[in-house]
Amino acid sequence: MTATGRVYSRTNADEVYAVLKAAGRALSAYQILERLRGSSIRAPTQVYRALERLQATGGVHRIHSLNAFVACVADHHDGERPGILVCSQCGSVFEFEAPALESLPTETGGKEFMPQSVVLEVAGLCGTCRNATSPPPGSSLSEATGDGRAS
Repeated sequence: MTATGRVYSRTNADEVYAVLKAAGRALSAYQILERLRGSSIRAPTQVYRALERLQATGGVHRIHSLNAFVACVADHHDGERPGILVCSQCGSVFEFEAPALESLPTETGGKEFMPQSVVLEVAGLCGTCRNATSPPPGSSLSEATGDGRAS
């Protein structure tokens, strides 16, 4: 409650962050807006402004390849840039430490180039999807289909 007696609810950034954290995967701004239906957030611009604030404070990461956002779950130190792993099948997103990214400004400085933004996104299959699409250990393709052809 403020000195004037007004009670303020959570900020838009708090609401957007809560949606991303609960989702556990990357969401587009419009997916976030859909999940916030019935809240005080009613327009895409409100979501984008909240996402800008969250990015500035390190609360979310933008997944450029998906044009989506994910809640940050790691405790990064100042200036650290995480790498992002994106499962191309289920859409799961994982952060990983990418220490080589930290030295990039120094390494490119000799080439008279100063990076303004560094993004490392790696697309592939997460363990769950990889295991779901792989034949059981010890089986061959011909055993799986019965005739040696892919099904």
